[in-house]
Amino acid sequence: MSGWQRFPSMNRTERRLLQFNFAPEISASDSIVSGSPVLYVSIVQGTDASPMARIEGDAAINVGVVEVWFRATLRGIYRIRCVVTLASGSILELPAELHVEDGA
Repeated sequence: MSGWQRFPSMNRTERRLLQFNFAPEISASDSIVSGSPVLYVSIVQGTDASPMARIEGDAAINVGVVEVWFRATLRGIYRIRCVVTLASGSILELPAELHVEDGA
């Protein structure tokens, strides 16, 4: 998989469902292993002592799409990597960027 996914900017008081779409990379006979999504969150602009704390709850798998709730509290640019293991043993990764703004 290549390239960065760019989520629409959000306000620092928002909670948003983020979706990582692995479906185009998964054959019809394969699937994401339940419990396998691993998320890594870092901040590349701004300050957040615990960026992983922005993820709420466990990731859900919905037909090749990993869904996770992100609660913004601080302004900055976050990088989120979602890594999954397939039943075939393959490992896929989708990186994304999310801009959090002050808003109104």
